Amino acid sequence: MPAGRALWVWAPDGSAELLRFAKKESITDLFVQWSTEGDKHSLRGFIRMAREENIRVYALDGSPEAALAENHGRVLKEVDAIAAFNESSQPEERLAGIHFDIEPYLLAGFDGRAKSQILSEYVDLQRKVAAEVHLHKAAGLSYGIDLPFWFDRDVVERVLPFVDTIAIMDYRNHASGEDGIVAHALPILGIAQMSHRKVFVGVETAPASLPTISFAGWTKRRMEQEVEDVIRELAGEPAFAGIAIHDYAHYRALQQ
Repeated sequence: MPAGRALWVWAPDGSAELLRFAKKESITDLFVQWSTEGDKHSLRGFIRMAREENIRVYALDGSPEAALAENHGRVLKEVDAIAAFNESSQPEERLAGIHFDIEPYLLAGFDGRAKSQILSEYVDLQRKVAAEVHLHKAAGLSYGIDLPFWFDRDVVERVLPFVDTIAIMDYRNHASGEDGIVAHALPILGIAQMSHRKVFVGVETAPASLPTISFAGWTKRRMEQEVEDVIRELAGEPAFAGIAIHDYAHYRALQQ
């Protein structure tokens, strides 16, 4: 089965242009920013057009603060709203799933004594979201999350039972070597295989603080050479779902 290509879309303006670009770049999965107050009629039309191009659309959202127990209720209400959207939509207008980008390590105090409690609440959120998604089984939603490649193995193992897919934020701009994309992806792919979960390996195109992190400033052709090396190296991994690119605005801005 060919490797998939996912794309994070934080500012989904111009749906026709987004779909044209996605088709041109062989994108199979779009993680698109969800807004509970957004135009649902337009979203249904966008999903329908995407499905005609064999592209799956997921509701994307998240913030570091969502990891905290005091905010879990708000997150679950969002899950309910996404499920309600699907339940009131025609099959060809339904979201494929929910994709949360919740990065608890960005919270104040994470590097100190609060780390253990923050991670405990973060894992508990994944349990709650999985239960809420299951409660709305008729909505037909999968559940996926973003994880950094360097996350503690213990945390990865604790959250995996609650999700269907993971996108590893494997932000390096070289495929090989000890600090390369492949080397950082393999441990999580191994854990995911044991849990029968699928993993997208994510790469960065937005400007970054270190020169080894992002493909920003590269040509698209040069980036694709590294991406193809990653796909070739990981194609035999059962958990490997494909490549995920962060993000639409910056990827589109790369020169050919």
